[in-house]
Amino acid sequence: MEFIKSNKNKLLLVYNSYTYREEKMYKESKYWKCIDMKCKGRLTTTSDNIIKKEPSEHNHVPDICKLEVKKEVERMKSQALSS
Repeated sequence: MEFIKSNKNKLLLVYNSYTYREEKMYKESKYWKCIDMKCKGRLTTTSDNIIKKEPSEHNHVPDICKLEVKKEVERMKSQALSS
């Protein structure tokens, strides 16, 4: 499990090569949903980002290339800001 930033500077969770955005937080749980709008994949973590409920099934394969591009863009942005 890791975290990356979206284009809008929001936190995204990456788990098993699937990417999730935070849907809501209620009490001590964070609810995440798959970034693919047509997918019903969901995941629940504690407020400390520990997996509370394993992800539900996705209706697509993970887009590993897109994920790697997103990570590289984030790395380049942070490098540009620090120089």
